[in-house]
Amino acid sequence: VDDRFNPAASSTSGRVEYRNTSPVVGLVWHAFETLNVYANLGTGFETPTLAESAYRPGGAPGPNFALKASKSTQGEIGVKLRSGPHSFDAALFEARSKDEIVSSLSSGGRAVFQNADKTTRRGLEASWSAHWAGGLDTRLAYTLLDARFNSAYAGAQGPVPAGNRLPGAPRHSLFADVQASLTDSVKAGLETRLESKTYVNDLNADAAPGYAVFNARLSREFRFNGTKLLLYGRIDNLLDKAYAGSLIVNDNNGRFFEAAPGRRLFVGV
Repeated sequence: VDDRFNPAASSTSGRVEYRNTSPVVGLVWHAFETLNVYANLGTGFETPTLAESAYRPGGAPGPNFALKASKSTQGEIGVKLRSGPHSFDAALFEARSKDEIVSSLSSGGRAVFQNADKTTRRGLEASWSAHWAGGLDTRLAYTLLDARFNSAYAGAQGPVPAGNRLPGAPRHSLFADVQASLTDSVKAGLETRLESKTYVNDLNADAAPGYAVFNARLSREFRFNGTKLLLYGRIDNLLDKAYAGSLIVNDNNGRFFEAAPGRRLFVGV
C-alpha cells in the first residue's frame, strides 16, 4: 500500500506477504454401482481481503497490516447415492481454524476485523432430489451447523468466552422445492427456505429470530424460427413475512438487523 497523504504527515504505507502450502488428500470407495463413499482431509489458508484489512482497530489511520491469515484443518466423510430417479448426498464435516478472521466491530460504515484464536465448525449436510413421472421434480437440502469459539479472546465489545457461538451462522438451514411441468412449455414451482435463530455478536447478547419464507415461480417457453424464448415470473416472500434477511455483525451501535424486503415480484424474458 502506497498512500498519497501529505508527506509531512505520518505515512501509512506498508506491505505484508502471506505464504502457505495447503495439502489435501481424498479417498473414494465405489461400494456399489449406485453408491460412493468418500473421505477428505485437508488444510485451508485464508488471507485477509482488502475490505477486511482496510481499517485498523482504535481508529488509527491506514490498513491493518497486523491482521493474520487464517489457517484451518478440515475433514469430511460422506456418501453419494444415485438410484433411478433419486439422488441422495450426505456428509459429516468438521473444520478447526486458528487465527480466524472475525468481525471486531462495525461503526459509521467502517468494519474492523481481528483474529480469533481458535474456532470450530462441525455438522451435517444432506440433500435429496428426485425426478418423478409426469414431470414433477422435488429437492430437499438441510444443514446442521455447530460453529463456536474454542478459546476465549478479547473482542472489541468485551471478553468473549470459549463456547460462544459464531455470529451470523444459523444452526439449522432447510431448503425445499417442488416443480411441476404443467405442459411441455409451462413450468410452475414452489420453494421454501427456513433458518433458525442467528446470533448477532460474539457475546451472543441478541439474536435474529428464525424464519420461514415461501417463493413461487412460473415460466413458459416459446419457440419460433429456431429461437427459444423464456418468459418467467416469480413472487418472493409470498406471504409477506417480516424478518431479518441479513445482519451487521458486532455493530457498535446495536444496529444489527437489516429487514428483508416484503413480497416482491420479478418478471423477465
